Amino acid sequence: MAGLKELRINAGLSQTELASKAGVPQSSISRIEGENVTVVSPKAMKKIADVLGVKVSEVDEFNTKIHSLGKENRLPQLSNSTV
Repeated sequence: MAGLKELRINAGLSQTELASKAGVPQSSISRIEGENVTVVSPKAMKKIADVLGVKVSEVDEFNTKIHSLGKENRLPQLSNSTV
């Protein structure tokens, strides 16, 4: 397992590039890397992991997140047009 920042840097991506490819806001990537978010939607985790070419379970931060209720820190919902 590795941290999101390490995986992103190893992939040669900036936060902005990863966010764009995964269809999530750059601020969400920043908050996840800084451990300032407690809930990440499974859909967003999968998209980010897919861009990085890893399984969700290989990203340290995703293994410590609560995937249930709590909208205040959840990544914005992805629209069907970005799926």
